[in-house]
Amino acid sequence: LTPPAYIWYKNGQPVSNQHSDNLYIPVPVYTSTVGAGSYSCALKGYKDLRSPAVCVYNQDRCWSITYSTRSICALIGSTVDIESFYTFPDQHPEPQPAWYKRLSSQETELSPADDWLEFLSERANVSTLRLNNLTQSDSAQYFLRIKAPNRRYTLSSAGVSLSVTDLQVKVYNDADEQTRTLTCRSSCTLPNKPTYIWYKNGQSLAHCRSESCPVLVVSGAISYSCSVEGLKSFQSPPVYSPRNTRAELVSSGEIVEGDSVTLSCSSDADPPVLSYSWFNQREPAETPLTTDQNYSITSISSQNSGFYYCTACNRLGQHNSTPIHLNVLYPPRNLTLSHFVNGNSVTLMCVSDANPASLYTWYNKTGSDITPVGNSTNLTVAAGAHSVFLLYGKE
Repeated sequence: LTPPAYIWYKNGQPVSNQHSDNLYIPVPVYTSTVGAGSYSCALKGYKDLRSPAVCVYNQDRCWSITYSTRSICALIGSTVDIESFYTFPDQHPEPQPAWYKRLSSQETELSPADDWLEFLSERANVSTLRLNNLTQSDSAQYFLRIKAPNRRYTLSSAGVSLSVTDLQVKVYNDADEQTRTLTCRSSCTLPNKPTYIWYKNGQSLAHCRSESCPVLVVSGAISYSCSVEGLKSFQSPPVYSPRNTRAELVSSGEIVEGDSVTLSCSSDADPPVLSYSWFNQREPAETPLTTDQNYSITSISSQNSGFYYCTACNRLGQHNSTPIHLNVLYPPRNLTLSHFVNGNSVTLMCVSDANPASLYTWYNKTGSDITPVGNSTNLTVAAGAHSVFLLYGKE
């Protein structure tokens, strides 16, 4: 059998090239401190299971604090363990470890009374701080102190930097204009290469399990978000194609021929809207009236009456608004007067173009007397009647 290999530690740091079950330490000479310190050992491959430390030669050289890592990146909502290995000389009462949080220059001792904290000490000379349900306000430096009646020991500037991050989806253009690449980003590098979960309109996408996911550009409202395996409830904010696209008439009140009119398009999108287009429903969709967010018509005419809609586009797709109707008002014009004889009567007909429709009034003039005789488009009178003339107006 191959003899086991060992790892020796001095003041928490591995001793180089020492892997047997014995460690030889030089005896200090005069004022030399070579060899003085706290020593512990572990089987190779089981470095987390160290032996209790022993202090050799110089008590003052036996104080030490080391950490299993110096920086941690963790997601909002997750749990992290910050582990420290510490040594101290034999004394009574025995020194006790205490955890602190440092934010900027302010230091706060952490208390077990905080329900999101746990203090674990399942092994000799090891203290573990567990932080549950992380929030971004937990981003700080955490460090251990050894508190004794006559001494409080900590390494200057030592500690573990904790960065708590959320997830953000970034959208990148592809060479193919019909596809995009989505990437699930964090503000720091997550450990252990997590498995990602992608969602389309809230439903998971089976074909996307990595940090990036290819998607098609679509027409209509659609959204994407991401999470990591084990923390599905903490999804990124969604990115989405334009939605709630709305066409509005900027001016209020009736639109009268000759007025200037502006139509405005608005939409909610993330990434933001890149372009807007305006269309008249009577004309081909391939020919936009304008590619601006607003569409203005100066000196509007009846020919501009009709339904208009706008389209909002971003990197993920496009969305059309509900059409709005422009109703242009104008006075009577193109008056046409005609008549036909039917036996002993004559029917007079008057037609004009107006919006709203004209109101007609027929008058009979006898001498200097003018008398209204009808208010429809037609008037029937007896053949040989006195002259009749017409007045008309719009509502």
